Amino acid sequence: MTEAMLRDAGPDDAASIARVHVEGWRTAYRGLFPDAYLDGLDESKRAADWRRRLPARAARHTVVALEADEVTGFASGGPERGQHGSDAEVYAIYVLSTARRRGIGGRLMARVFAGFRDDCRRSAHLWVHAGNVAGEAFYRRLGGVAGARADHAEPVPHTVVSYEWDRVGIERVSAMDRA
Repeated sequence: MTEAMLRDAGPDDAASIARVHVEGWRTAYRGLFPDAYLDGLDESKRAADWRRRLPARAARHTVVALEADEVTGFASGGPERGQHGSDAEVYAIYVLSTARRRGIGGRLMARVFAGFRDDCRRSAHLWVHAGNVAGEAFYRRLGGVAGARADHAEPVPHTVVSYEWDRVGIERVSAMDRA
């Protein structure tokens, strides 16, 4: 099997990103969210949302992984959206279950972090749903440090955990893209 190719995402990738996004939610959160909610996720609505977001790439970094011309993963990040206190935020990262454990997720994070570094951002974070054991382990392997917890009521009651990287962590992860 050849190594996945990474490239910046564009509006034409919206449907593929939506497919990976929905499959990623269904895989990562089965057992944490009600099956009816996960089964009801709508790829076409998600694709429309991505079509609106992707042209505004100047404010964010969205990268796709391709294998045999099929999007098998993506990551998206940019300026911090809330008041967490970091300079940057990873908004989403998902890899198809059939493409996991091949280094794609680490390479996607490295590309997004390289963009943060190039933007002179000194810290970054992301939010992961508590109970996503594989996700939390992945972020720890990349040097993320568990931080704040927050409770949410929608779509069902759940808790999220932040994983945080300082300047050195951003530089270390982004260097993986050059390795």
